[in-house]
Amino acid sequence: ERYVADLTNSLHERGHEIYAALRPYSPLIEHLRLQSNRIVTLPLRNSLDVGSAHALARFVRTHEIEVVHAHMERDYPLAAYAARRNRNTKFPNTKFIASRHLLFPVSRLHSHALAHAHRIIAVSNATAQHLRAQRIVNDDRIAVVHNGVDIDRFSRVLNNFDRAEFLRRKGLSPDYLFV
Repeated sequence: ERYVADLTNSLHERGHEIYAALRPYSPLIEHLRLQSNRIVTLPLRNSLDVGSAHALARFVRTHEIEVVHAHMERDYPLAAYAARRNRNTKFPNTKFIASRHLLFPVSRLHSHALAHAHRIIAVSNATAQHLRAQRIVNDDRIAVVHNGVDIDRFSRVLNNFDRAEFLRRKGLSPDYLFV
């Protein structure tokens, strides 16, 4: 979630028109700096949630979205469908992009969805190698983009961190050692 929030907010701050489809009550909602009309909440129950797929496709069409980017395997088929359903709109080539964060094998259903991806973003070289070994798409459609980390966030937290108070709230002695 942190990655999605940071990516969304950074792209928004750079002037891109960003929209987000989230589950109702998602903790991400409070971390996104988007206007409420740029966020749609959908059940997104599973990869075969036809209602969410149709609603997402309508949202993409209504807002003339050019790129649909899925970050979780569960959402690959829904995002692929939403992008494909918009081939006859103002943006006939709506692109489906998928981020792959895990080294687990991709199921047959998700492989089929990924086969329609314009690009698959692997967050590490190991993830890219794993994808290539599964032969889901040609190598040229896999791009390695390492997740960025806002190190200033850690500095801000560290500067305001009171170790003794933290340990006290956890019911631990101030000389407690983490191992």
